[in-house]
Amino acid sequence: MKFTRIRLPKQTTNRLTNLKGKTGLNPNVLMRYGVLLSLKDKSDPIYEDQVCDGMELHRSVLLGDLDQIICALTMQRHTQSDQYPDAYTCFRAHLYRGVDILFAKVKQLADIADLLDDDQTLRV
Repeated sequence: MKFTRIRLPKQTTNRLTNLKGKTGLNPNVLMRYGVLLSLKDKSDPIYEDQVCDGMELHRSVLLGDLDQIICALTMQRHTQSDQYPDAYTCFRAHLYRGVDILFAKVKQLADIADLLDDDQTLRV
């Protein structure tokens, strides 16, 4: 998966800012959880091309030490689906859906702990 920077839609940026306020976690950590939550779901997220006028992150900040793991999981999902033209589009779809999942489920930091208790594979 080749990208060095990713710019997010304004809605995703606003949701991450809101989640940071509720949990105290940085957006890059929240996005890692989000991508893993989305990848855990067996269905394919619907990718909608959106105007990306929000936050911009460098890949090393976004994925950190989990870069190779998240990229490998994304590549695997991409090869299992014909919905996405490339792995980067697949990654973006999972990122957007993952942030939406977190936004719906997390109201405070303890909710992140509950997600971790529910599934040990999501420890980031």
